[in-house]
Amino acid sequence: MNKSRQIRNSVLVRSIARGRRIKEQLSDDSRDWLIRMMTGQRPQDVYFVTAQRVAV
Repeated sequence: MNKSRQIRNSVLVRSIARGRRIKEQLSDDSRDWLIRMMTGQRPQDVYFVTAQRVAV
């Protein structure tokens, strides 16, 4: 149980770090557009949804 929580946390940290790298590479507008294209959702919802999916 504890190990699986550890794994989930590391996955979340990696996805956050990846998002930070994307943020550095793209302007805000193009990043928001990219997120919308990939997920069909508003950008501010994506990070919440990602955290939810990891936590499940």
